[in-house]
Amino acid sequence: MAHRSVKIEPREKVFADTAAFIGVLVRKDENHQLAIDIMADLRPKKARIFTTEAVLFELANALSPIEFRARVISYINTLRGLSSVEIVPVNAELFEDA
Repeated sequence: MAHRSVKIEPREKVFADTAAFIGVLVRKDENHQLAIDIMADLRPKKARIFTTEAVLFELANALSPIEFRARVISYINTLRGLSSVEIVPVNAELFEDA
């Protein structure tokens, strides 16, 4: 997949879904280079990434095979520690809104 230009304003909030994180972590994924490029584009703009606990559950499940397990656990723990990443907790209200 060719890199599409994505216009991100400085300090903008960007939602990251499961496919984005899989693209970053799995070199053989068809969106790997695109995901890497987009994440690299976000850094200098100090964009905030937000996602949900549900996305991280889905990511952990998708990458639960043994060859990915340690890497995905480390990645999720890293995301949880970054001030530039907001992880929205899953609750009944969020579920109903979705």
